[in-house]
Amino acid sequence: MTKYFRRLMNKKNRKLKPKNLIQLFLGVIPFLILTITLSCEEDPSALGSNLLPKDDQIVIHYDTTISFNGYLTKKEDYITMLQSHPRLGYQNDPYFGTIMARYATNFIPTSLSITFENDTLFATVDSSMLYIIIDSAYGERDFSAGFKVYKLLKPMEKDSIYYSDSPIEDFIDLDNPISLYSKYEEDTIIIKLNNDFSNFLIPPADSIYFYREEDLFVGKYYGIAIIPDETNNIGELLSIDLYHANSKLVLHYHRNDPDGIRLDTAEFKYRFYSLNGYNINYTEILHNHEEGIITEYLDNDSLEIDNLIFMQGLGGMTSKLIFNNFRNYLGDSLYSILNAEMYIPVYEDVNFDLLYPPERLYFISIDTDSILYQIEDYTSGNFFNGYYDEDMKRYSFNISLHLKGLLNGSHTDSVLYLRQINSSLYPHRAILKPNETKLKITYTKH
Repeated sequence: MTKYFRRLMNKKNRKLKPKNLIQLFLGVIPFLILTITLSCEEDPSALGSNLLPKDDQIVIHYDTTISFNGYLTKKEDYITMLQSHPRLGYQNDPYFGTIMARYATNFIPTSLSITFENDTLFATVDSSMLYIIIDSAYGERDFSAGFKVYKLLKPMEKDSIYYSDSPIEDFIDLDNPISLYSKYEEDTIIIKLNNDFSNFLIPPADSIYFYREEDLFVGKYYGIAIIPDETNNIGELLSIDLYHANSKLVLHYHRNDPDGIRLDTAEFKYRFYSLNGYNINYTEILHNHEEGIITEYLDNDSLEIDNLIFMQGLGGMTSKLIFNNFRNYLGDSLYSILNAEMYIPVYEDVNFDLLYPPERLYFISIDTDSILYQIEDYTSGNFFNGYYDEDMKRYSFNISLHLKGLLNGSHTDSVLYLRQINSSLYPHRAILKPNETKLKITYTKH
């Protein structure tokens, strides 16, 4: 070993003096700060990627090549019986056309011991009024649009099931309304009924037993139907509260003695729900798309891709999205889908603030037995999202499990059918832009 090499080794083995140690520490600090700063500026998704094999690294994609075709699908009829907050009204939507919600219901005496007249008392009608409490409204308040009321000419069958397309016209005579006028007072619709109907409510003395049992009453007084007037304005669809104490039919009358001398003034009330389960009610929903821009999309070639798709509650139009080329894009490799987020932007028309979109959407798909099912991401927990983002003007969805099923072959249909939450209760509509739909995928490739 040379003298030079021995001297070098001796220098390395010497203990550092305190002064030298402090100088060394101060010299290392800037290097550490620079290293940490550079590390923090890296893409978080790439952290640890150097630990994965070259062919098994995490990849994040903002999709620009996976495309979606959007198509309209026909409306769906559904059961509308016995809803506590049914819809009532008329709406004229430039895009969707018109929608009318009309309502048929029994009415039930609030007392089963009333006697209007006997041998010494004779009842005379003064008036009858219908009061309906409004719970909420969708659209534009239109005080010029009123309502007409009709007496049901035959009973609604208790054992029958009534759907949104069950025609109320089967029960009424459209040429003979029993209403005189209607008006709004704050959150209440008030409709005055004619005296022919009011007199019909007071039975002769020998048939008062109709007021002793609910089923007997409904067997004679079949009910009423309420139909909104049409309007050229936007109009509104109301949610009415029939269980509210102030939703009622009120009969005003007075009684006379045998000599015709007026004895008193009285009123009798009827409600729209039964305590014994004898009443029936349902809503008929009429969609007419002929005057709406939507007809351009209904009548186009089935092979033509729609640049707008439509969603509407109360059994209105729905739409579907089709993955076009996700297999070509991702290839035939094996994948572990870590996350898949879809973003569907909303188109804002001139009535967007009045006819705002639903709070949440979800997807259903179809299995090999042609049975529709809610996709796993929606049913498995809270990661699905599906809520409308007011700031971004879009809906966001996490479809990781569903996309994984498409890639591994457990799902064979690449169609996603759009639905809105509680579409049978809410009339909200949305116009979506499928051509601008994006899919962000995080996955590992093997």
